Amino acid sequence: MFLAAALLAPSFAAAQELPAPGTRVRVHRTPKENQPVLGAIQAWRPDTVLVLSDSAHARVAIPVANIVQFETSAGSGPATAKDAQTGAIIGALAGLAAASLNDNNESLWKYPLIGTLGMIGGAAVGALVGSVRRTEQWRSAPIPRGQPVISAAELPVTVRVRVDAPRALGGSARTGTLVARTNDSLTFLPDGNGRPLTLPSSSVRRLEVSKGRHHNAWSGAITGGLFGGLIGGAYGAAWASSEEPANAAGGAVVGALAVGGIGFVAGMFLGGLSESERWEPMP
Repeated sequence: MFLAAALLAPSFAAAQELPAPGTRVRVHRTPKENQPVLGAIQAWRPDTVLVLSDSAHARVAIPVANIVQFETSAGSGPATAKDAQTGAIIGALAGLAAASLNDNNESLWKYPLIGTLGMIGGAAVGALVGSVRRTEQWRSAPIPRGQPVISAAELPVTVRVRVDAPRALGGSARTGTLVARTNDSLTFLPDGNGRPLTLPSSSVRRLEVSKGRHHNAWSGAITGGLFGGLIGGAYGAAWASSEEPANAAGGAVVGALAVGGIGFVAGMFLGGLSESERWEPMP
C-alpha cells in the first residue's frame, strides 16, 4: 500500500494528494446519474480513477473530468439526523391525516397545529431510532484534477472478502483481504494470518465481497412488528369478542396495529444494538 502511494506521488505532485488505493469513496459523475459509484479505489491512471464498485462487483473507470463530487468514507456513525428528518416527514403526514379525521374541530388551525405536533413527535422518534442505527458516513474531498505524466502500475484490489475453498481452506469459509486476482488464481490474506495464500481459481467454490458491517435495526423492527402484531391481534380479538362477538375482527385490527407499532419501534431499538457483516457474491 505504501509502495503504491510512493509510486503515485511523482505523477500527481503538482496537483494534490490523492486518496490511497483501498480507500472507500463515493463518486458523483456527469452526466448526472440516479446513483453515485460506491466502492474502493483500485488504481489511479492518467486522468482516470479505477473504482471496484460495490454494486457491480466490477472495476469502473471514471474520467476525473466527469467527477462533480468526490467523497471519502469516514466510517460508520449514527443515523440520527437522517432518521430524524424521515421521522419528521412521516410524523407531519400522520398529523395532517389525523387532523382531517377530527370531525369535532372545524377550525382550519387544526391542520398546522396537529401537523406540527406530529412533525415534532416523528422527529423525536426518528432521532431516537437513528441514534442506535449505524450507517456509513461520508466527507467531501477535493475533486481530483491532477494531470499525471505517467500512468500508475496496476495495483492490488485490497478489498475484504469471504472465500469458500474446501480443498485449500477447510470445510468452512474464511474471511480476509483479497490482495490480487487474475483469471487463473487469487491471492488471499486470511484474518489473523500474516502470510498471504495463492489459490487456484478452480479450487474456489464461492467468493463473496463484504458490504461492510451493518446494524440489524430494520430486521429487528420487522421481527418485532410482526411478533407484536400477532400478539396484539390475538389479544384485541379476544378482548373485543368478550364485549360483543361481532367486534372481534375490529379488535384484532386495532390490537395488531397498536402492539405491532410498539413491537416495531422496540425491535428497531434492540436490533440497532447488534451488528453483522453483510456479504454479496463476487463474480
